[in-house]
Amino acid sequence: MFKHIKQTALITAIALGALGQAIAEEKEKKFYDPIPKKLEGWTIKVDPKLLKKEHREFKKEVFKALANHLQRIKYILPEAKVKDLQKLPIWLDYHYEPLSSMQYHPGATWLRA
Repeated sequence: MFKHIKQTALITAIALGALGQAIAEEKEKKFYDPIPKKLEGWTIKVDPKLLKKEHREFKKEVFKALANHLQRIKYILPEAKVKDLQKLPIWLDYHYEPLSSMQYHPGATWLRA
């Protein structure tokens, strides 16, 4: 009998742990899943809101301006440096409430500081 209680307790603990993990992951996911795009050799992680039909003209302007800047980087820097930079993804948000303009974040540690 003690063996059955032990097994039941173990199964319950595992189930509750899995449930707790699922709830925690759902709460943590407050950010969108980006849509990856390629532009001038860079991976651009795009906010799905920016790709909606009602933002078509704005999206065209944003991608045109970004392509222009990336082309200038490719023109100015040596090819090896450009290849290194192209390993870094660029994020495009449609609107991020706390910020009002483009931001550069050198890493996740800087964001948490």
